[in-house]
Parts: sequence; structure tokens; C-alpha cells
Amino acid sequence: MVKADKQLERLRQNPRNVSFAELCTVVERHGFVVRTVRGSHYQFRHEAFPEVLTYPLVLLSSPCM
Repeated sequence: MVKADKQLERLRQNPRNVSFAELCTVVERHGFVVRTVRGSHYQFRHEAFPEVLTYPLVLLSSPCM
């Protein structure tokens, strides 16, 4: 199992125990890109999906960029 699969499985098993940086890595590996950052909220988009994913940055975690 590669690192990306392990991160995704960890996210699925316990989504409350994943850092924001790990969440960003998983989302970006699945083809999403950061659309905008407004305050503490990161918006991700994917060319195949019309919806925009919005995730708030938790103060204790590190940003994606």
C-alpha cells in the first residue's frame, strides 16, 4: 500500500484525527486544486465536478501552501 492510499484510509477511518495538510494532500492527489483562500477557508475545485469543496483551516494545523 502506497503512502497516498494509507492517508486516504486513515482519513476514512477517523476524519477527526487528520491534519489539514494531510487532507490537502489527499484532495490534491485526487485532482482537486486550490481555487481560492478566503480567511481560514480553502476552496478546492475539480474540472470534472461542478461543486466546490470548502474546508476550514483549523488553527493548530499547517496550511496547504
